[in-house]
Amino acid sequence: MKTYVLFLRAVNVGGNNMIKMKDLIVWMEELKFKNIKTYLQSGNVVFQSFTKAEHELTQLIAEMILRKTNLNIACQIRDVEEIMQINALLDRHESQKSPDSNLFVTLLSEQPSAENIQKLKEAKTDNDVVYVYGREAIVECFQPYHKTKLTNNLFEKMLKVNATSRNDKTMRALMKEAESVNSIIN
Repeated sequence: MKTYVLFLRAVNVGGNNMIKMKDLIVWMEELKFKNIKTYLQSGNVVFQSFTKAEHELTQLIAEMILRKTNLNIACQIRDVEEIMQINALLDRHESQKSPDSNLFVTLLSEQPSAENIQKLKEAKTDNDVVYVYGREAIVECFQPYHKTKLTNNLFEKMLKVNATSRNDKTMRALMKEAESVNSIIN
C-alpha cells in the first residue's frame, strides 16, 4: 500500500466549489482508499491505495467528484516521497529567501516545456520570483499571495498545465500527516 496526498484545485474558496471534507472521506472510502485524513477545508487529503499509478488515481477521484457533485475539479496527487522532496526544496529556499517574503508551492499536472518555463520567467511579476522543478514550482512572494501575479491561472496559461498552490506551512503539515499515515502497518 502506498501513501499519497491529494490536492483539489479551488474548492471551498469564497463559497465556490463547495465540498464537505467529511463527504469526500466517505466517497474515497467507497473507492476503497484507506487511512484517509483531510487537512483544512481546502481540498488536502492524505490517503493510502494499492493503485500505484498517480494518473489513474487522479482520474478516478476527479470522476468521482464530478459524479457526486457535478463539479469538474482539477486534482493533483503526489506520493509521500515527492512530498518530502518538495519540503526539501522549501527548506533550501527558506534558508536563502528574503526575510520579508513568503514561500508557496504550485503543483503542476505535468512537467512543462523548457520554452514555456522560460516564458513564465520572463513574465512581469513585480518582485515575486518563481523557480520551476519538474512538476513543482516554488514561488517567493514579497507581497500577500492574493496580490501576486504568479497565480494558478497564470501558471496554467503560460505553462499549459493544470496548477494548484499551497503555502509552505500547509505543505509542511501535509508532510507530517503523510509520514504519519505512511507509518501505519497494513
